[in-house]
Amino acid sequence: MRIDTLAANAGPGSPPAELAACALFAVLHGAATGELPPFVWTLDLPQERLLALIGEHLPGTLTATPLSALHYATLRQQVPRDFRDLLALLLDARAPAVPPAAAERVARTLAAACFGSRHLWQDLGFSGRGDVSRLLAAYFPALRRANVHDLKWKRFLFAELSARRGKAELFPPNCARCDDFPNCFPGRSRPGAGKT
Repeated sequence: MRIDTLAANAGPGSPPAELAACALFAVLHGAATGELPPFVWTLDLPQERLLALIGEHLPGTLTATPLSALHYATLRQQVPRDFRDLLALLLDARAPAVPPAAAERVARTLAAACFGSRHLWQDLGFSGRGDVSRLLAAYFPALRRANVHDLKWKRFLFAELSARRGKAELFPPNCARCDDFPNCFPGRSRPGAGKT
């Protein structure tokens, strides 16, 4: 996939649909530039569906050159279980008024951004954490309301995933290496700390 044009910009106060388009652009751009893992390029969709999605929701903003079938299949094989489980978690919380296709697009975008090395709002191309809150409130309000302790969104989503699996808290990928780990996980040791 090759990004030919860059242009999506949603700022504070943007409607949820604009935030969703900005996030989709940022995630695909992040995958194309290496900011996000290579599997993100696929959003775990068949290539035809991905290209149709780009054409429909990012016309004139992002142009994708199809990959060979083998290359694309290799990328899809790299999709981790956590991505698919996050996708299911988000879709289970879809607002009834949100069309299923729109919820799926936003859920795939959010789940993909959770595998970035920056804060979720940054990998979504947003200006701050509040934009993530507004996107979740519009598309997945039950999850927005469930974050009663105001956890960072990536941490919260992985905590919900852990609870769903009945396991100890999962740490989002790359969080242990982040300088902000003590702020996002106060009083917690970094995963792997002290192991030899």
